[in-house]
Amino acid sequence: MKNQRLTELLATIRTTLVSSAPEMVRKLRIQAPSYCLFIWYQDTSTDEYAPELGVAPVELRDACLSGNYRDKLGNDAKTSIWLPQQSIAKPFPGYPFPTRFCADLSAASNECYSILLTAEGDYADDGECLMPFRTALHEAARELNAYDWSEILPHADDFIVVAVDYIGYWLVQDMIASIPEKKLAALTARGLIPQEWFQRDVKAEKAAREAEEAAMKRFLQAKADHSRQGKVQEGVECPWCGLSSGWNGEQCSECKYGMK
Repeated sequence: MKNQRLTELLATIRTTLVSSAPEMVRKLRIQAPSYCLFIWYQDTSTDEYAPELGVAPVELRDACLSGNYRDKLGNDAKTSIWLPQQSIAKPFPGYPFPTRFCADLSAASNECYSILLTAEGDYADDGECLMPFRTALHEAARELNAYDWSEILPHADDFIVVAVDYIGYWLVQDMIASIPEKKLAALTARGLIPQEWFQRDVKAEKAAREAEEAAMKRFLQAKADHSRQGKVQEGVECPWCGLSSGWNGEQCSECKYGMK
């Protein structure tokens, strides 16, 4: 039953986004030439999961590539082009740019996330768990990349639409899935997308990320153990179960530690 409902929701989200995005962008009354329409989706750290649109101007892209604003970029110039919301410090030419929350997709998106987050499965991260939702947005972006935007807003000849997560965890995966191959190749040939994005070892990056997370867990555990050890030495907590309620300094009535 949930699978059927999820399929219905994803279809609604995709078709609604494709049909409503052009008019939503039109209402932004964009004046400056733009290079990208971002469709941002969220990870699971928020309580609102509807996508948000953002229209980035060529002025911003040119400023990133100029080399004159390195001190205001949190990433390299090319990454900043595709991750401006996480890379740029204000004030900056062309930033902030017009955005629009997809309120008409709020109910469907929130329900979709609710289903996905309660589904059984061994997921490495939110990206895998949310893949059905991400795929629906990727498909919408591909359809919108075939749309004639000339009457909606002024834009560069290499204008594209991408569906990417707002934080940028899965930026490369999302861009490859959102952009038709010919447009992706053209952007790469123009030097607007880092070549190394297509040479990444995803498995190695995942292993490195998991190693970092494991190291952090060990650090936090060691810190907690150190703190607990201090309390044990002071006779505050049971060294076995960590509870103080049944600990008398030698025996624990909770876990029976020290009792024969």
